[in-house]
Amino acid sequence: MIEFQKYPKTPRLYRSVTITEKIDGTNATVIVNPLLPIFTPGDAFADGVVVQLGEHLYLVGAQSRNRVITPDADNYGFAAWVHANAQALADVLGPGRHHGEWYGHGINRGYEMPQGVRRFALFDVNRYAEALAMAVHLPYGLGMVPLLYDGPFADVSVQQALTRLKVRGSFVTRPPADHAGGPLPPYRNPEGVIVRHEDARAVFKVLIDRDELPKSMAA
Repeated sequence: MIEFQKYPKTPRLYRSVTITEKIDGTNATVIVNPLLPIFTPGDAFADGVVVQLGEHLYLVGAQSRNRVITPDADNYGFAAWVHANAQALADVLGPGRHHGEWYGHGINRGYEMPQGVRRFALFDVNRYAEALAMAVHLPYGLGMVPLLYDGPFADVSVQQALTRLKVRGSFVTRPPADHAGGPLPPYRNPEGVIVRHEDARAVFKVLIDRDELPKSMAA
């Protein structure tokens, strides 16, 4: 038998988009999965930590782009950070998978961060802006990718965002080495932008340099 599959609707191009800075770190995800009520909050396993949200228990863990990671088999310390902040991350983000970029000292561009300073920037600013703003306890290092534009799609908006990065430098905030005083000057070699098209549910990237080349040649 032939099964009918409806052709998907074609989204409109000139609809709402967000343009954010593309951070050059490593892809990472915080996972908050429901658990059966047979565990105790604070229980720790190799792949996660048990936390409580309301009346329900959850296992908080981490993954990279390619695999589940743990503090013993980590990716630049992301899993260790997630396990150490499991309850606070669950409180702020809630159940689900929360995707972002783990970046900072020793990871790709590094952004000239002080020794040991790394952060997690969530990708979807519309999804997380309110939650982060209302958080009672925000784990150190948790934030969002810098928002450069929010409005109808237009190529000129993409070009303007790229120009802002070229002229100003990165919008990633860099703390001084002693975590005191004001932020350091902008990092001068940003990578590019991410365009998130809400109607199409699609994400695109535009690089400042060599955007016309495939990833294998642009690196």
